[in-house]
Amino acid sequence: MSHSPFQRWRKRGGRTVSLRLSFADIMEVALALLALSPDELAALGWSLAARKRVLEYFLAAGKQADVIGRAELARRS
Repeated sequence: MSHSPFQRWRKRGGRTVSLRLSFADIMEVALALLALSPDELAALGWSLAARKRVLEYFLAAGKQADVIGRAELARRS
């Protein structure tokens, strides 16, 4: 019997992981997600709703970064 990714994550301690990606990398991930058909998403264990949540998160993070000056963003990374 196969465990879901969530069950495996909980078994390993359920730690939150923070990733820092450049804008170009974020855009590549977003475009790759948008290029996947519903069948391809399902094969990966994703739903259209999950894809939408990730893309909305990217959008929100981008909007937050817009209000921070470039020098400050460079200093934080």
